[in-house]
Amino acid sequence: MRLEDFAEITQRVIRKDGFEGFLPTLCLPERDHVAVLEGVPEEKQPEIRSISLAWARDKAAEQEEFLLALREDEASFRVIRSFRGEICERVFPVA
Repeated sequence: MRLEDFAEITQRVIRKDGFEGFLPTLCLPERDHVAVLEGVPEEKQPEIRSISLAWARDKAAEQEEFLLALREDEASFRVIRSFRGEICERVFPVA
């Protein structure tokens, strides 16, 4: 799955549910599995990228493709893709 594909899916979810409570969301395309990271304490929010990425790596099998969407700021979110051990990422607008 491309970064843009997961970004489009994420934008549809945000349009439906809003962005206020958006939580880091993991997609494992090979398994057709989606999970949300809950329970990160407020004081850990500055570290949310590294926390979320460690969580995603833990959930994915070795070398398994994953995509992770997380809030970047008030108007955008970041999508991180791991494919064959390589990470790429891009920031997308909410709207």
